Amino acid sequence: MRNRFKKSMQKKLVSMEKELLRSLEAQQSEYQELTLADRTEETDDATVRNEERALSALLHHEERRLTRVRSALGRLVAGHYGICADCGNPIGEDRLKAQPETIFCYGCAKKRQGNIRAPHLS
Repeated sequence: MRNRFKKSMQKKLVSMEKELLRSLEAQQSEYQELTLADRTEETDDATVRNEERALSALLHHEERRLTRVRSALGRLVAGHYGICADCGNPIGEDRLKAQPETIFCYGCAKKRQGNIRAPHLS
């Protein structure tokens, strides 16, 4: 893999990490406001519970993505970035551009997803 490409991916991953951290901080504040808010009507309780669940799910999703981004940054430093965790083959640059934190080449990702159709990015 070209050095220039690795540097551009590192820059993109660092940017993603910063954005995810900002988003998580904002969502955590919103979640705390919801859970600490005074509720005056029964319908408010149901609405707030639904909003809490939605925010909780979003927080969980973004925390997992942050973990994957940080893992990708670690692989870059260790020299393992862009190598498929299943087959050991290189992950295509187009796939890495589209999903910089991925650990699977297109073929292995497709196998894991039960052959769901996706654009060819290996």
